[in-house]
Amino acid sequence: MFTGSAALQAAGPAVSPAPFFTLDLGKLEPRLVNGVKEFVLTAEVVTAEIAPGRKLTAWGYNGSVPGPTLEVNKGDRARVVFHNHLPEPTAVHWHGFKVPHTQDGSVGLGQDPTLPGGTARRPEFWADPAGVGFAPE
Repeated sequence: MFTGSAALQAAGPAVSPAPFFTLDLGKLEPRLVNGVKEFVLTAEVVTAEIAPGRKLTAWGYNGSVPGPTLEVNKGDRARVVFHNHLPEPTAVHWHGFKVPHTQDGSVGLGQDPTLPGGTARRPEFWADPAGVGFAPE
């Protein structure tokens, strides 16, 4: 899930963004590439423990279900490199980001799915608004 908070623009100095916490999910740290936050997101089969001693096999991202938190702040430039390690084609659908429809993860509406073993580079985009998410398609 992409999340974040905007720095408040005031007459004085800018206020730092508030931290965002997801208690049961890890945070996917980006690497900074020429001023762009680049995240590597991998769809894969994972084993998830949903209760003590109760495990299930599921499709997730980067070893967890539903997936890690990708945190950006309003005004950040971001890019996602997506690897499909699932046994069938898939895509990531972005909620709320201003991206071209051919990169929005809506298979059949302008974007082809990423094939098993394939990699897709999503275009750079501005994080505006902050606090939006993604979902498997």
